[in-house]
Amino acid sequence: MNNPPMDVQNAFTCVLHLLCKVDPGVPVDGKGKLKTEKPWPVCQGLMKDPKTFLENLMNYQMNIDNDKVPDNNFKAIRPTLALETFTPE
Repeated sequence: MNNPPMDVQNAFTCVLHLLCKVDPGVPVDGKGKLKTEKPWPVCQGLMKDPKTFLENLMNYQMNIDNDKVPDNNFKAIRPTLALETFTPE
């Protein structure tokens, strides 16, 4: 999809935030925050290698358990989670 619905883009932007400093394919600034004005093309880039993308997602809990996920990653998605139109399911 070149231009998916906004809810899809929001969900994948959350994924990018969660993967900051975990996946080297996610651009971050000096503070470890997502650094892109256009997150959807970054998402598309990560999904070009679906096997690696899925492995990163499947191993995410292990990264949390090993303290490899900064707290800022979770703080960054709170505004999206609070949107009335956003449902985690």
